[in-house]
Amino acid sequence: MNDRTTPHSSLSLSPFSSLLYILIQSKLIYYPLRLLYPTPPDPGLDDDDVPDNAEIDIIAVHGLNPRNKDDEEHAWDTWRTPPGEQGKLWLRDMLPKKVPNARIFLYQYNSSVVYSSDRRTFLDKANDFLEDVRLSRTNDPQRPLLLVGHSLGGLLIKQALINAYNNEVYSDIKMATKGLAFFATPHYGGRASLVRIGEVAAKIAKGLGFRKGDNIIHVLKDGTLFTNLVDELWKQRLLDYPIVSFWGSRDDVVSKEASTFGLPGKQERVVCLDADHNSICKFGDSQEDRDNWKKVRGNIVELCHDALSMDDQTVEQLIANLVKQLLSNKFPPPSSVTDAYTRHKKYKSQPSLSDLEGMFHAVAALYKDGVFVIVDALDECQMSDNIRSKFIEALLRLQSRKSNVNILATSRPVPDIVEAFDGYSRLEIVAQRDDIERYIRNKMPNLRAVSKYPHLQDEIIDCIASVADGMFLLAHLFFETLKDKVSAKLVRKTLKELQNDAKEKEPKHALLRRAYDDAMERINGQPVGYKKLAKHVLSWIICAKRPLQTIEVQYAWAVKDSEDELDKTAIPDAEDMLSIAELIHTDKTTRAESRYIGQQGMAIQMLLKLCYRMAESTQRGRIERAKLR
Repeated sequence: MNDRTTPHSSLSLSPFSSLLYILIQSKLIYYPLRLLYPTPPDPGLDDDDVPDNAEIDIIAVHGLNPRNKDDEEHAWDTWRTPPGEQGKLWLRDMLPKKVPNARIFLYQYNSSVVYSSDRRTFLDKANDFLEDVRLSRTNDPQRPLLLVGHSLGGLLIKQALINAYNNEVYSDIKMATKGLAFFATPHYGGRASLVRIGEVAAKIAKGLGFRKGDNIIHVLKDGTLFTNLVDELWKQRLLDYPIVSFWGSRDDVVSKEASTFGLPGKQERVVCLDADHNSICKFGDSQEDRDNWKKVRGNIVELCHDALSMDDQTVEQLIANLVKQLLSNKFPPPSSVTDAYTRHKKYKSQPSLSDLEGMFHAVAALYKDGVFVIVDALDECQMSDNIRSKFIEALLRLQSRKSNVNILATSRPVPDIVEAFDGYSRLEIVAQRDDIERYIRNKMPNLRAVSKYPHLQDEIIDCIASVADGMFLLAHLFFETLKDKVSAKLVRKTLKELQNDAKEKEPKHALLRRAYDDAMERINGQPVGYKKLAKHVLSWIICAKRPLQTIEVQYAWAVKDSEDELDKTAIPDAEDMLSIAELIHTDKTTRAESRYIGQQGMAIQMLLKLCYRMAESTQRGRIERAKLR
């Protein structure tokens, strides 16, 4: 495929787009987004002749042009090796094999002008980029978007996202961006950020052949071109995007420190490539390039996968995904589906939930032996905007009609999910009593007060296994209530209290209340510093909208509002932090450490709701008594 392939705004070409193509080929106008994959169709085809089935868009943005090099040539050579039309362009020749469901674009612009003029030019180019991206996505503006930048191109991406936050016209781009990949982009941070970014940017320009007298060196070194990129707003918005930062072990222009953000855990993956500043995003046939490509490919694919499985989906998207899966094995699709597609494409509209449910049943009817829909981890579905409850309602509507649709959902016993499926067949899977007994028995050496009383040890195991009712979290908390008991008599007294709680009208609430009251009492009995850390950790977990990684909580403690830079010496030890917080327990043998933390956050939230209701009830009683007086 010739590198000067048609750039256009969607996978298919309208008559207007065909005219645009002719003008571009004649060099009369300049349109910078170049579609690399799928292979652009013949310009004579109409929109309806080529379906657009992409699930994600990937757009690559180059950095500063070398001095005396053609803009278009540099835009392509940034990503290919050897230079020239016969070079291997990984965005087109290699990546599609791993993400065949993507549209992949290359963005081309005159970077020498952008980075050698004033700040207004830089801001305008960021807006130009947003407009070009917007026009390329008119058929599906909510489609997930992954932005890839090399060197100063990464700074243009960052400025564009800042502009998108300040302009409603580009809000779809802001919301659709689900991942960022930076190759040797100078980020930096802290008080001297502008100067440091400017110095590195000027160094990049010098490496590309620009000299001290050139205006671009002066403009870049000043650093004010990038003012927005170091302000607090951008730092906060960083947390909206998963990031991969690639740095080169042989890059003497942008150091590892400059090319990374220092974000915690999964928020930023820092990847070292055996490359210099210019070769860091080019992959040929050498073993070194193959090794580098393996790292890049894996991380780009992960970003795409994560983008497509992010938890901010709508109910319409979830049902549309089911329709798509059913259609993948049935061709041609029912006329009702093709008619709906044609109608919405014509008016550039999105199908309603009712439309999608109708499509689902139309396609499901083609399966004579029935359709089985399996929804795993329903409890992890997004809760904001009532997405989860709406999705459950839609699922039950799909199954409730006279159809051949069967639904199997897996979930933890979350109250609203249990209530929604009330009346349907249910199989409860809980930890076996033997598992909990083994867990308590293995912890028994930590109870010195009962070391000489084997019969009492058996009582402890039997009591906790009974009242925990299959919940390891409760078993852990109940065992912790015994650790500070200094005699066998006190241990027996505590066991008796647990057994009494288990006999109350709402035993689970009573047991939870006792477990957490005891835990908080132990937390408050610690030295002031430990107590402060523990309460902060618990607060973050309670208020978090998703499960938290241990390292995220560590960084949250270390970040201070009064400081511009993260002091890594302020990060607390993970084991100390978890032991101090006490209510928090991680099990690294589970699928994800963060899931276990999230479960306990749910339990804490449940307890807080209970306490709130009790306090509310008490307050109502006081008001009634006051009225009687």
